[in-house]
Parts: sequence; structure tokens; C-alpha cells
Amino acid sequence: MAMNVLKVYTKNIEVFSDLYAGLENLNLSEGQETELEGVKVSGGGQVEEEYVDEMRVRLDVAVLKIKRQNVTILQHGDMFEVLIPA
Repeated sequence: MAMNVLKVYTKNIEVFSDLYAGLENLNLSEGQETELEGVKVSGGGQVEEEYVDEMRVRLDVAVLKIKRQNVTILQHGDMFEVLIPA
């Protein structure tokens, strides 16, 4: 199953949490950028479910799942990747 990716460039979980509700209505194509409350957000195209499996085994990646929305969030480096079913 393919998933659309939004990249949120912050390493602060509190900042990300404050922005999350605003991400639900964003539809950015790959490479397209915008800014929410001073934080850069860009479209990351699409990835397959295998990408999550690959990232899940890395020690530097935190994986969060929002079951009711079927959204997966990866935190690594200075960004969060929000994976939304296509």
C-alpha cells in the first residue's frame, strides 16, 4: 500500500504536536514546500509500506502510529515524516 509523505522540519515533539492538526488538510506534491507557524513542511512523494519496515529497525528512528487515522509518524534527525495512506 502506497503512502503519501509530509516532512515536517523540526526535532521538537511539542512543536510538531501543535502543528499536527494543520497537517491533515495539507496536500503537497513531491518537493512542494510551505510553512506552518514558522516551520517548514514539504511533500515527500509516496513510499511503500516496506519503507516503514526498513525505518523501524533503525536505532535512530522513533515510530508512532495513530490507529484511528491509519497514520504513521517517523521521527529521525531534525524532522518528522507523516505517512498517510494514499
